[in-house]
Amino acid sequence: MEQRKEKTVLALGYFDGVHIAHRDIILSAVRAARASGLEALALSLDAPPSLILGGEAPPMLTDPWEKLRLITALGARLVQLPAAGGLLNMTGREFASGVIASQFNAAKVVCGYNYRFGCDQLGADELTELGRELGFDTEIIPEKQVDGEAVSSSRIRALLAQGRPDKAAELLGRPFSAAGKVEKGKGLGHTKGFPTVNIYPRPDLPPMPHGVYATRAVFEGGPHLSVTNLGLNPTVHDKGLRIETHIPGYKGDLYGKFVVIEFLRFIRPEREFATVEELFAQIRRDAAEIDRIYR
Repeated sequence: MEQRKEKTVLALGYFDGVHIAHRDIILSAVRAARASGLEALALSLDAPPSLILGGEAPPMLTDPWEKLRLITALGARLVQLPAAGGLLNMTGREFASGVIASQFNAAKVVCGYNYRFGCDQLGADELTELGRELGFDTEIIPEKQVDGEAVSSSRIRALLAQGRPDKAAELLGRPFSAAGKVEKGKGLGHTKGFPTVNIYPRPDLPPMPHGVYATRAVFEGGPHLSVTNLGLNPTVHDKGLRIETHIPGYKGDLYGKFVVIEFLRFIRPEREFATVEELFAQIRRDAAEIDRIYR
């Protein structure tokens, strides 16, 4: 591995979600780098640690593009190491020596209190000891709590699974979102005066209760307060999970455009209506309720 000539400051972690505890780690590295005139790098892996260790990959809180955007906005450059190959077989000492000290020429590393590295799963305290030996400083960021519990990606996933995107947003530091290109649906909404934005969510989207959510649709000219059904839309017998959003008052054409849907609050469970007319009458009531809450 080629050694960097310039010193760096590394923020270490997988950073799925780039939540408020991740931000503390990254911002501390950015501050240290700026104080010394160095580059701050967020050093991560290109696959979830649980998958690398032989388990299953958890649902991802952030798309790759969103993770990159959020970390860049904090002032660091995201570097993702390939999980395949020799990296998997490195001990913690080999990783600290060959990657942190040699490849990235780190002057300082910043990690969370629960950071693990190497096939032998060394922890933050061992990293501190290795840093003294190899010539880099180590800063360990303590546990960050909200309501007396640690902020973590797994806790955020649990909140989303409970239908509490509003609480998950407190830990993320922003609303949880899903994004994609707008697809053509059956067109029933347009014929009834309720045009909808249809997105097929990514396969690794965290599980959330099927139902209606207060949302914001973000695109050029946005954001727009909206009402979104996440589910199977049983009234019109759709196939497959979809995100279907109605933006009251919006008349533009979004087909083929990239739209981000931010989930604000769970409103009601998904249900099947006897007729399409009953469905759209309920959408009117949902939109009025959301307008009452957020206007």
